[in-house]
Amino acid sequence: MFGFQGKNVLIVNCLPGIARALGRAFAEEKAKVFMLYPGQDECCGKEILAAQEGKGLEISLLERPLSSLALFQEAISEIKGDCKNIDILINYVPTPKVNIKTAGEKKPVAELPFETDFSLFHNCLKIVAPLMLKQGRGRIVNVAGIAIREYVHYMAVRNEVAAVTKTLGRELARKNIYLNAVILGLLEGEDYSQAMPRYLEILSLSLPAQRPAKPEEVTGPILFLASDKASYLFGESLKVDGGLSA
Repeated sequence: MFGFQGKNVLIVNCLPGIARALGRAFAEEKAKVFMLYPGQDECCGKEILAAQEGKGLEISLLERPLSSLALFQEAISEIKGDCKNIDILINYVPTPKVNIKTAGEKKPVAELPFETDFSLFHNCLKIVAPLMLKQGRGRIVNVAGIAIREYVHYMAVRNEVAAVTKTLGRELARKNIYLNAVILGLLEGEDYSQAMPRYLEILSLSLPAQRPAKPEEVTGPILFLASDKASYLFGESLKVDGGLSA
């Protein structure tokens, strides 16, 4: 359907539900899939891989330390030992977490301190984009976590991903590298306890669908941007948020 046969796909730090759906979709089209996760995220990768067992799909799971550019380079070198090129990169940027218990539960979430770590997102681009430039082709899809306007730590992710995608996407377009992004809304299975009760208000009043998205509903646009069907898109950020930002 999307023409992924024979492609080497790298999925980095993706949510389990989306990773399962993406991995299955790529592998069913005879692509070779590598899923890379920070070593400290226990069980996340195993949960994803277990869902694919017995289906004959070519999916490899790697859980490695990724806290620095050098460590990320080591992980990519290991993957490169199993495949000649990385044709497609799905670069997921998770929403930062706020420690409500530490900061004080009585404060509004918008006023709580937070730390947004974009190092893995940037390191992924710093290592993989040059590899694609050497091979003369490639597709990158940045995927940003949820965005709720009132919470600056959510919006920081969306704005950073959109800005990097636009700037770098224009530059790489001249080198046969397609870089675009998908900006997500509320997702089924995510923990929104930090955003309560605003999350419930959005769900009941502001969101046309009045429900979170299922993983399969957001993977379609990601697969589209990763395919040759998106051959006239460069540096675009596609909002797949159920009307949240409409």
